[in-house]
Amino acid sequence: MKAPVEIEYVPQAEDSQMERYSSRIVLRDNAYDYLDALRSSAGDVILGWTLVGSEVYLLWGQDSYLYRYRIVIDEVLDPLPAMRVTYLTPPRRHNRRREWRSNTKIPGKFTKIAGEQEDPPETPRMLRTISRNISYSAIRFYSRHSLKPDTRLKTQWQLPDGNVLAGEMRVLRTLNAITVYQGIEGHDIVAVWDPPLNESQLNLWKAFCDRHRYD
Repeated sequence: MKAPVEIEYVPQAEDSQMERYSSRIVLRDNAYDYLDALRSSAGDVILGWTLVGSEVYLLWGQDSYLYRYRIVIDEVLDPLPAMRVTYLTPPRRHNRRREWRSNTKIPGKFTKIAGEQEDPPETPRMLRTISRNISYSAIRFYSRHSLKPDTRLKTQWQLPDGNVLAGEMRVLRTLNAITVYQGIEGHDIVAVWDPPLNESQLNLWKAFCDRHRYD
């Protein structure tokens, strides 16, 4: 049986984005697996020569779980566009979601955009916060006060490499559970980028997310 899988490759350059390809397991033996040729999202065959010796990740889904293996590509077979791979670690199991989430914590600041009704009143200064989890499209973060849906925010996020991500966000919801940050009780807020990040900020954010996708 040819089991469908996906291959993830994250280049070492800080500003590089993750590359993802589709493939299939075509043969298994005691030491290696053999994969069909890699294909891009457009369906083009990627021969894989540039990935020989690289550590990449193999993703295999079953039911509600996603299994992620760290592998190395040993050889690309010629003339067949197939690859021999070795597994380096046991798999990590993750729950499947509509969109992945990472529990990476990054410090940030936010304030309501001028013109928004403040309830309860807050000063216009930037309020400190911390992310609870992140995805490409949204951040869940701490707020001392609950925020109404559709409240618009100006945010800044301090990434570990020294870069600052800045963008506007729109609140989707405030979670009911009480959370604590720096000894002060509050709530977790879920907000999405709205409007979308500009190209340079989006590339920065995606590259950061890809590096911490399974934290």
